[in-house]
Amino acid sequence: MNAHNLNAVQCALPHLGYGKSYFNTVRAALNRAPKVYQMPANKIPACPEQFDRKFKTASNYAALGFSTLEAFSIWKTAVRGAFRRYARWIDGKPTQDLPYDDDWPKILSFVRDRAPGLGLVSTRAHLQFGAFIATAREDGLTPREVDTAFAQRAANRKSYGPLKQFRRGLAVWNALVGSDLAQAALPGLLPATPAEPPRKQASRARYKGWLPAEAPDALRADFAEFVRFKRTGDDCGLGDGLLGADVEQASLNFSDESARAYGYAVGWVFRTLRREGLIDAEDLTDLSDLLTHGNIRAAARIFQRERADQASIKRADASTLHCYVAKVTQIAIEYCNVSPAEERKLVALRKHPTVRTAEVGKMSAWRRRRIEAFANDMALQRRLLEAPDILMRESAARLRSWTSMTQHQRMRALKLGTAAAALAILLYGKPLRERNLRELRAHCDAPTLILPPDFKGRARFDLPGELTKNGKPIAGELDPEAMPILQFYFETVREKLISAHPFGKNHARSDFVFNSPRPDHATQRCVFAALMDEGLAFCGLDMNTHEMRHAAAFFVLDEDPNAIEEAAELLDDHPDTVRKFYAWINKRKAHQSARAKLRVARKKRLRGIA
Repeated sequence: MNAHNLNAVQCALPHLGYGKSYFNTVRAALNRAPKVYQMPANKIPACPEQFDRKFKTASNYAALGFSTLEAFSIWKTAVRGAFRRYARWIDGKPTQDLPYDDDWPKILSFVRDRAPGLGLVSTRAHLQFGAFIATAREDGLTPREVDTAFAQRAANRKSYGPLKQFRRGLAVWNALVGSDLAQAALPGLLPATPAEPPRKQASRARYKGWLPAEAPDALRADFAEFVRFKRTGDDCGLGDGLLGADVEQASLNFSDESARAYGYAVGWVFRTLRREGLIDAEDLTDLSDLLTHGNIRAAARIFQRERADQASIKRADASTLHCYVAKVTQIAIEYCNVSPAEERKLVALRKHPTVRTAEVGKMSAWRRRRIEAFANDMALQRRLLEAPDILMRESAARLRSWTSMTQHQRMRALKLGTAAAALAILLYGKPLRERNLRELRAHCDAPTLILPPDFKGRARFDLPGELTKNGKPIAGELDPEAMPILQFYFETVREKLISAHPFGKNHARSDFVFNSPRPDHATQRCVFAALMDEGLAFCGLDMNTHEMRHAAAFFVLDEDPNAIEEAAELLDDHPDTVRKFYAWINKRKAHQSARAKLRVARKKRLRGIA
C-alpha cells in the first residue's frame, strides 16, 4: 500500500503552512474523510487527482453524509487542498503559492480595473488571467520573459481543463501586449511581441469506429461484418436480408449506439488480454480468434481481481462485467459459429454468480433506499409536485428586479426559470430520459415537442425511434398545467438567455428548447445537470433528473400496484423491467393491506364477533 495516505497527511498537517484560522477546519475535514470514504485512513491514498475523480460531482452529497451542498463544498475544498499541499511538501516544494513578483500585481490590477473599460477583455477575464499569472510564476518568470516557448512548455504539462483556462489567460495577455493603450499604461512591464498560442496536440484516438485504435484491421473488418449481420440478418451479404433493403429500418434494428456498446465489450476483452500479455494482436484474424470461452473467462477473472482491490473504482460496480460478458458471448454464439459444447460453456459463464451478481437486472441497493425514503415522505412528494410552480414564481419575482441585480443574481433567476420548464415537462408530461429532455426541439420542421398556438391547449411529444435509448418512438401529451410555465420560459427566460445573457454568452436562437451558445447544439449535459441540481436544491429536493423517472413510476404504482403496463408506457420501458425494478411497491402495498386486515380482525375479536 502506498505510504502516502490520509494518515501521513494528518501527521504532516503542522508542516503544510496553514494559518491558525483555517488549520482547525482542515483538520476536522481530514478527520471526517474516513467516514465519507467508508474505509480506514491508512487505505485512503493522498492523491489529488484520484480525489478529483471520486468526488467530481456533488449530486450525491446527502448519501455521503452531508446535510447541505455548502457543507460538502467546504469539506471537499479543505481535503483537496491538504492533499495538494502534501504532494508539494513531499517533493520539497513550497506548500503555498509564491508571493507575487513586484510587477505582476500591477498588471493584474490593470486587467481587473481598466482593461474592460478599454474594450481589451471581458469583465471576468481577470479570473482566467490570474491562473495564467500563477503558471508564469511557477516557472519563475517576470512579465517581460513571457514568450512563445513558455506558452508551449506550460501547455504541454496541463490537462484539458487547466489548459483551456491557460489558453484564455494567454489570450488576455496577448491582447494587452498588442494594445498601445496597455503598453502606455504599463511602461516597461510588457514584452514587445505577444506569445504565440501553444500548438494543439493531436488527440490520440482511443477508438476507431467501434473498436480500439490498436486493434488489427482484420478484427475491425470482421466486427463491421457482425454489425451488418445484426442489421440485416443476412449471413452471406447477397440478398436483401430479413429486414429488406431499407437502410433506415436496418439502422433502427441495430443502431450506432448499440454497435458502439458491443464494440466497447469486444474492446474490453482485447485490451485486457493484450495488457496482460495473454494474446498477440497479430494472431487475431477475426472475432472467433478473440471471443473464445477461454479468452472471455480470463478477461472476466482479471476484472474480478481488479474489483477486489479495496482502492479500485470498480469495487462498487455490480453490472459492468455482466454487460460486457453478455455482449461478447452473444457475438460468439450468434456470429462465430461456436460448437455446441463451447456454446454451453459460454452460457454457463454468462450466468455464473461471479459474473451475474444478485444486483444485475435490479435497481441498485443505494438507489432503492433513496426511492423508498421518498415513498415514505409525504412532504417530500408534495415538494416535488409543487416544484415547477414554485420555481416559476420565484424566477418571475426575481426577474422583476432585473436592472438592480448583479450578474450572478440574474443568472440564478434564469436558472430557476429553466429548471421550472424542465420539471414541468417531466412531471406534467413524460419522465423522459435526460438526453431526450435536453435535446427536445420546438418551432421547427421536425419538432419533438409540439407546442400549441399561443400556448393554449395541449402540447405533444413526438420522438422518433432513432432518438431514443431502446429504439422505440415516444409519443404523449402534456397536461394543461404545464402551459403557463412553458410560456413563461419561452417568452421571458429563454429570450433573456438569447438577447441579454448576464455574462455575455448569449444563447443561439436555435430549434432546441434548452438551447446553448451554439446554434447546432443543445445545452451541454454537465451544464443541464448542474442547472437541475440547483433548481431541485432550491425546493429542498436531493434528487436528479433520472430519479424523476423513479418518482413517476412510484406515483403510478402506489395508486395501483397492478398498473405495470401503464407505468411501462409512461416510462417508455419494457413491462418486465418495470416489474423487476418496482416489485418492492407490491410488497409495500401488500404489507399495508395485511395490516389493515389485521386491525379489522382484532376489532372483531375484541367485540366478540366470530
